[in-house]
Amino acid sequence: MLEIYPYDAGRGDCLRIRFCDEKGAYRNILVDSGTRRFGRSYVSIFQDIQRAGESVDIQLITHTDEDHLGGLLYMVNHEIPIQDGVVVMNCPQNLPAPSSGDTPLSVPQANQIISRLGTQKTNMRSGLRGDTLDWDGVHIQILYPTRGQVEAVFNTVSPNTPLGIRDDRILSLEQLMEQPLSYRDTSLSNRASIVFVLEYARRRLLFTGDSWSADILESVCTYAKVRGKELPIHFDAVKLPHHGSAGNISEEWPKVFHAQKYILCADGRSHPSKHTIAKLLNWYGDVEIVSPRDWWNSGYFSDKDIAQFIESKRLQLTLKKGVPMSW
Repeated sequence: MLEIYPYDAGRGDCLRIRFCDEKGAYRNILVDSGTRRFGRSYVSIFQDIQRAGESVDIQLITHTDEDHLGGLLYMVNHEIPIQDGVVVMNCPQNLPAPSSGDTPLSVPQANQIISRLGTQKTNMRSGLRGDTLDWDGVHIQILYPTRGQVEAVFNTVSPNTPLGIRDDRILSLEQLMEQPLSYRDTSLSNRASIVFVLEYARRRLLFTGDSWSADILESVCTYAKVRGKELPIHFDAVKLPHHGSAGNISEEWPKVFHAQKYILCADGRSHPSKHTIAKLLNWYGDVEIVSPRDWWNSGYFSDKDIAQFIESKRLQLTLKKGVPMSW
């Protein structure tokens, strides 16, 4: 049994991975923790798992932006014990935060988490390329980043260069399929995101944080080469990077991997990009997007989009708010 719970963390990310190991014990991994505003909900998720007689084995923070580490920060600030679980997070301690940038690194908050968890004697570790996490029946392989890439990000002040996202909803999905991808993410904190593959019971899932597309592709190519798999490699589900931003995908995707199901955490305001959805349809044919918020029910798609793609079942939109996707 493998379940993925997407939670509505507003503009942030929070996912729960739940599976049964070969000894019959239920295991849980929390990937990112939303914003601090989501903190109470994050603690409730954590405590509900414990009340069910299960444990949170790993809390994995893909990168140190506030919309990913806020819930864990809330938890440690309120001195809620983590007990026996492991916290996986990349952050060189006691570095100053960059003074500018399109998305400020939350280094002081990350340092605060590290300091308080150290006081609690919590088991902490980094998540770097080559690291693995294993139980009976499940294997997690960290594909990205390297230690040098993390250190370069935390020691660099990124220029204040906004992504220049335009409102692409005025165009139809059909029109956007043929439009070139015109911008790329330049956020260095996003680039420091952990990318990992979870393998369980012949299933293979890709989790991308907010990573840059080029780094995702390079990581997947290396993963496939090491395992002797031909490209494009198949994934049963892919968590879309950066809340579905078109700045974090590229035309190389279908050459490297194939998937029909995508997990998307977004609030429906600045994200997701409609261009991203159009490109997935163009590359992969029929696709399903699973999200913890029904952002598509607020005028996101035109009547033409609905008739051409949703009613025809080429695009399936599935609401999963705190309930699992199962395999």
